Amino acid sequence: MPPAILSSSVLTLPILDALLLRSSDPSDRVPLLSAKLALLENSPAPADPLAVLRVRVELARAYAGCAPPDLHAAESEAGVVDAACRRLGKRRQADEQALRDLRREALAVLGEVEEALGRIVRAKRTRETLERLKR
Repeated sequence: MPPAILSSSVLTLPILDALLLRSSDPSDRVPLLSAKLALLENSPAPADPLAVLRVRVELARAYAGCAPPDLHAAESEAGVVDAACRRLGKRRQADEQALRDLRREALAVLGEVEEALGRIVRAKRTRETLERLKR
């Protein structure tokens, strides 16, 4: 994210949240979510890791929902969330139920993306992992 966005007095988290509430078009949401993610990750005070992961899941959904969808970007964001949830869960650094919920959301997006990319075996494996997490 360019430094101008990070130092902007106009683009703050509350303003980005308000804009995101008004926007339902995935193409409009991608830059807003990207800016929010940049602000969260680059803020002087450490951001809540769950908040960052929630934004990443929303961003993955937005990428997948664009016309045309950016499936590789969606796959990347969902994969980051899946890996982070597993890592945080092993270290017991966050609420386990919240991590499971976020990981389920990420895996749902990941399964859809893998199917759309024609990766049938990977999609099946992702769905199986998702089913195990639901138990």
